[in-house]
Amino acid sequence: LVGRARAAGVRFSARHVFEHRTPAGLAAALGEQGPREAGAAAVPGPREAGAAAVPGPRNAPLLPLMSRLVTRGRFDQYHQSVTLTLPPTTREHLAAALGALVERHEALRMRVANGEGFTVEPVDDGPAFADALLTRVDAAPDTTDEEATALAAAHTAAARDGLDPAA
Repeated sequence: LVGRARAAGVRFSARHVFEHRTPAGLAAALGEQGPREAGAAAVPGPREAGAAAVPGPRNAPLLPLMSRLVTRGRFDQYHQSVTLTLPPTTREHLAAALGALVERHEALRMRVANGEGFTVEPVDDGPAFADALLTRVDAAPDTTDEEATALAAAHTAAARDGLDPAA
């Protein structure tokens, strides 16, 4: 986000993003910064509904974190996860939200091509793609916090164990 904004001539740090947490809060904190620097491209906005994602697979350079992991040889099973507490929702709503993220952020569509880069894959139907990624885990209504934590840890480990960039 910070890099894309800089390319458009807008200056802020990652700390600003975490301090202000929403686009509106960030915009209010930054105020008007004036016109973009000469030659800076505009930051593209969200795609219109139904618009195609990226047209066809294309190569992309390694992200800095991935480059470090490849260099250190610790690439297999690397993942990042976060636990969210959500209001009551449906699988369809979760798939739609995750699908919108996948369509909008190309880093979520990256696949390992080789040790030097990634292939960015197009996603024609983000919600359908995301629905295939979602796993529902049922827990009894009287599940304790400790039991829920253990259940989540077991499913996280199973998902992590399925990561194999060399496959």
